[in-house]
Amino acid sequence: MWIIIVIFAVGIMAALQLPSLNKKKLRKERSVYLLLLFIAFVLASLESLRIKIPNPLDAVTIAVKPITMVINYIFQ
Repeated sequence: MWIIIVIFAVGIMAALQLPSLNKKKLRKERSVYLLLLFIAFVLASLESLRIKIPNPLDAVTIAVKPITMVINYIFQ
């Protein structure tokens, strides 16, 4: 049920925004808009299908933790 709502919402957003981007000949903006809309569509679809999506903050924490350890070691 939720996947139908997601598809419908993405269709409405694209139908409202794309004609004005095409009319103004904003190719780069249209490409970025479609890319971000696609990413949002995929994430919303996965969420509606109850597929677990990893938290991006966990990856940032893993990447930054060694740097913070070095900085703490230097300033102690």
